[in-house]
Amino acid sequence: MFKTYNKCYIMGRWKIYTLNIKHIRINSFWAEIMKNYLRYMYILLIIVLISITIFSLTNNDVELKTVQSEKGKIDLNEWDESTLLKLSGEWQYYDGLMIKDIEKSTSEEYVDVPHIFKRNENMGNNPYGTATYKLKISGLNKDIHYSIQILSITSAYRLTANGNEVLKAGRVGYTQEEHEPEMKKKLGYFRPDEDGNVELLIEISNYSYNYGGFWRIALLGDENMMYKYSSQQERQQIFLFSSLMTLSLFFLGLYSINGSFKPLLYFSFICLLTSIRVLLTNYKLFYDFIYNLSWEAGTRMEFLTGYLMLPLFGMFFNSMNYATPNKYVHNACKFFIAISIFITVFTDNEIYANLLQPYIWLCVLSFPYFGYVLLKGLKRKMAGVKIIIVGILSVIICMLADSFMNIGYDILPIGTFFFLISYSVVVIENLVQIIQQNYYLEEVVTTDSLTGLYNRYYLNRLIKKGFKVEDGKRLYVLFFDLDKFKYINDDYGHSVGDEILRESSKRLRECFHRETDVLCRFGGDEFVAFVSVKDNDRNIESIIKRIKQSFSEPFYVEKNNFFITVSIGVSEFHNGDDMEKTIHKSDYAMYAEKQSRLKAVFDNGSI
Repeated sequence: MFKTYNKCYIMGRWKIYTLNIKHIRINSFWAEIMKNYLRYMYILLIIVLISITIFSLTNNDVELKTVQSEKGKIDLNEWDESTLLKLSGEWQYYDGLMIKDIEKSTSEEYVDVPHIFKRNENMGNNPYGTATYKLKISGLNKDIHYSIQILSITSAYRLTANGNEVLKAGRVGYTQEEHEPEMKKKLGYFRPDEDGNVELLIEISNYSYNYGGFWRIALLGDENMMYKYSSQQERQQIFLFSSLMTLSLFFLGLYSINGSFKPLLYFSFICLLTSIRVLLTNYKLFYDFIYNLSWEAGTRMEFLTGYLMLPLFGMFFNSMNYATPNKYVHNACKFFIAISIFITVFTDNEIYANLLQPYIWLCVLSFPYFGYVLLKGLKRKMAGVKIIIVGILSVIICMLADSFMNIGYDILPIGTFFFLISYSVVVIENLVQIIQQNYYLEEVVTTDSLTGLYNRYYLNRLIKKGFKVEDGKRLYVLFFDLDKFKYINDDYGHSVGDEILRESSKRLRECFHRETDVLCRFGGDEFVAFVSVKDNDRNIESIIKRIKQSFSEPFYVEKNNFFITVSIGVSEFHNGDDMEKTIHKSDYAMYAEKQSRLKAVFDNGSI
């Protein structure tokens, strides 16, 4: 007779699965799913991002054209207003003067725009000062509203057209006290006079930045075409930001569940900083999102996001195992990060900004290390090295295209985006390989090589992890021993004995086919099973009968028939019980059955 037992439940393999494979056992079905899940999901993400990128590029139908002024004048009679003009060439230059004072000057000096202030020895050798630039444009249509765009002077400026203020950023002054910088892209609008002429004057002061002057070319065009172009560029910037931020959060999420793979963390930070930097440069949309962000805070963020790139890439390369990871490189990168944060946060602009040139040289000097790592990866035929090289080439090609080809819009941000995409593909591939390797090692460590069942090590891990109770369930611990196996092993040899163990394991496995069942080889010819069933004694009875029935058939090994029986001991695990003691009770019950040659003895707690 069976007594009523407490209801309990075992944490089966499907319940304890996690991506941190080195700690938790996963069954083969879910392992195969997870090995491909990240790859397929990421391929889909990449296809979507690339498709949107190509669309954003091909959808940019506004043509840009560079025009050259001479001696501060340019005639645009032959200009087709369907294009936008980059106003390059010679502008008349009034050094040290604001617009209100240029009438006092008799200077006929001209400079090529873009133009950078010379460094002032009286101001710490910084490019500080004030100046005005003048350009006379003729040949415009008096009936058209024109627009002029200045992305950023990164200090302070004021632009007038025929004496009317069109654009203003910050406050222009002759001294550092009068000067107030502002860093925002601006659009201004004007109409030429009745003769189609306009005189553009832009006064600029810089007493705060490491670059001063008219160093970003102004863009001129029809009002509607300019708005269309500006909107397209802003959408592209937002797309790049959102895509890179998505990548950053994606890899950070992967790192949160698989913290042993450090490249996930480093690459997440690289994408995060790049996404922020996209908004801090060119159209500087960061200032539109956070309208009250000060010039000083924005400038510090711009430099910090740039300075942190080198050490993060260094730590990323060092952790990819293309070459032997070097602790000195890792520590040097961490030190560089700490120094960069301290300098950009706590020092004046003239200090952290003037470190840009040494930083660029340091980047150049670090190229041999990155090349060495990639070369090692190529020699070792490591996965992803060629993809990284393709990504680097995409950036180089985009830089050359922007410099020497009249494409009409900047494609370097797109090249950088594909560069990071190529890196992310490599990171995913390496992560999938690690998952596969860890799964293989997990199989080796937790699987009995002879029978293919879980081994004693895995059993101990289950016991250590513990079991918990669920209403409407019972957990039984079954202990098996093959009768007279020792005599067969001694008389017929270990090869026969091993084959009988394999066949016995196969028959037992067929009896425990549910996901909640766990079957382990305890040692020798002994096995342990955990069976979670509904609250009904007949359920466990039927399982035992099924096991007995499976061993009623003879074992045919090396042309011999062996009739093997199995002794079974069963005990129930109650919530709060010691599992090792419960297994011992099942072992004792099995021994009692073996001695009595009777049906399975169920220990009810009295032993």
